Amino acid sequence: METTMKTYLTKFLAIALIAFVTNSIAQSTKPLTLVVPFPPGGATDQLARVVAQKLTEKKGYLIVVENKPGAGSQVAINAIKQTPADGMTLFIGDIGAYSLNRHLYSQLSYDTEVDLQPVTLVGKAPLFLMIPANSPYKSLPDLISAGKIDNISYGSPGVGTGAHVAAEMLRTKTGMKLTHIPYRGAGPALVDLASGQIAFMFDPLASSMPFIKDGRLRALAVASPTRNKLMSELPTVSELGAEGVNFTAWFGIAVKAGTQPAIVRRLNQDISEVISASDVVKRFAEIGIEVSPTTVEAFEKLISNDAKTYGPVIKALNIKLD
Repeated sequence: METTMKTYLTKFLAIALIAFVTNSIAQSTKPLTLVVPFPPGGATDQLARVVAQKLTEKKGYLIVVENKPGAGSQVAINAIKQTPADGMTLFIGDIGAYSLNRHLYSQLSYDTEVDLQPVTLVGKAPLFLMIPANSPYKSLPDLISAGKIDNISYGSPGVGTGAHVAAEMLRTKTGMKLTHIPYRGAGPALVDLASGQIAFMFDPLASSMPFIKDGRLRALAVASPTRNKLMSELPTVSELGAEGVNFTAWFGIAVKAGTQPAIVRRLNQDISEVISASDVVKRFAEIGIEVSPTTVEAFEKLISNDAKTYGPVIKALNIKLD
């Protein structure tokens, strides 16, 4: 009888501890911080603010979104590294931060597997080739033909980002003469693109859509294997003579490595639930983002697989940082 009571008490205490840990974040009076490695205005920032808003509305979290741009997400991740591993500071990054930077920097200041604990994938978004509305190029073949004769400038949210890799893939596939103009985020780059300071840029619709709607930008093609449902009239880059130029951006949330598994699971559950709501799915679909919550393990696998996929591509394109 005494042994049975001890066993029961041990199980009860274990369950109570898990419940305490998993509820402590949502019930905390101290705000959580969701760190964004880019300036306001880009796709990552937009996703962060929707996630923060919905977690507040539906789950009672208190969340502050904090933009820490710079050094290809290193500024943001280094800030995460200085915080306690308690789940109170979250990071929302893109494929670059999680999978590409390790191949771009010879002296990267963080290690994804050592410093970050993935929580969940949030969404996926193919890149569209955008040009100013008043551009003289009416089609991608026009742009490619001009780029074979004259040097053309293109922008990106930064060296080594998906937009940079996609444009360099286009260059090698077509023989275009291109000059890369890196920016500190998609927002500033899109402003210059709209004003004609640069000729084109690959970008998700999430950040480009406002410029398309107000008539400042137009899309020529999508860098995905198949046409996008939202703009099905647009051909793929491969259809227009640059076969194999495919790049889908994705965005996911992580916490500092060492955070208790119970906290990670709770965050995964709550984030996955709020972004799967029909209004959020519709809102993201309207800007070209497919909501894609995953298990912790599936997100970890995606990070690893894309690092292996794009590592050889980055090496072949000779894209380097530092």
